Amino acid sequence: MRRTTFIPWLALLLLALLAACTAGEPTVPPPGLAGGTGIQPAPEFLTFYNQYGGLRIFGNPLGDIYLDESTGRRVQYFQRMRLEIDPAGGPIIITPLGEWAVPPPVEQALASVAGDSPHSRSFPETGLAVQDAFLDFYEANNGPLLLGPPISPQLIEGGRRVQYFRNARLEWDPDAPLDNRIQVSLLGQSHYQAVGIYENPVIGQPVPAAIMQEAAVTATVKSPILYANEEQVIFVTVETPQGGQSVAGALVSLVVTYGGQTQVVELGQTGSDGKVQGPIVLPNIAPGLKVQVQVSAASPGSRTLGSTSLSFKTWW
Repeated sequence: MRRTTFIPWLALLLLALLAACTAGEPTVPPPGLAGGTGIQPAPEFLTFYNQYGGLRIFGNPLGDIYLDESTGRRVQYFQRMRLEIDPAGGPIIITPLGEWAVPPPVEQALASVAGDSPHSRSFPETGLAVQDAFLDFYEANNGPLLLGPPISPQLIEGGRRVQYFRNARLEWDPDAPLDNRIQVSLLGQSHYQAVGIYENPVIGQPVPAAIMQEAAVTATVKSPILYANEEQVIFVTVETPQGGQSVAGALVSLVVTYGGQTQVVELGQTGSDGKVQGPIVLPNIAPGLKVQVQVSAASPGSRTLGSTSLSFKTWW
């Protein structure tokens, strides 16, 4: 009897000891919960990231930390925000991406709000107010530190209610679970794609295809005129629309059409240089034909990023 009751108690004791040993260790939310990038927060930002909301507030990292030579600060992009710190130390700075993204007043579509809402807070520094669900989120998530003051009233953008703050934008998603209806917009990702790593061209980091919405695709063939017994090879490059930065991990496929036949060729993923190449096999092809090739690049989630087309002729 003693033996059968002792083993469960021993197991519980071991679990308690393990929990005590690991309780003080900083943890990182596993990549993938928000479409993970496989990149971790830099040590300089890890404690701040975990202390102030992790994935819920910042999202996944989009790239490794780097030195922004224009400011002398070390910078890391996250899906929702961008963090900066002086290499010599000092407080962590949140890049004011809300100021970067907010549309000018003439382009703002105001949302209707309850003018006499009892749950409202005015901000004298900007003369604007935050109210209701937006205010609940602001006060529950260290709004003054993380978001900064409001810089717009509530607006309607793309059919969704939003409000801009100095460092971020909040949006209301009526289809999300009740506790998750106010979300921090993906301004870090938008800035990263638009101007982020291109501010410092010496970085030369590829952009993960998983975070891209679109890309520029170019392709060439080894032989514009293919002769008998010659192997045809296609070369594909996938880059960002802005700045020509290489896109890594894009899935490239071909649709090859000739003589009433069509075949699909999976070329594979682009490397860190944004390039992939491979042969096009044309069984039983006759001379004097025009071969059409449609080239498409997609993210790992099968979202089409871009496409192009080309052709070549056979002759012998």
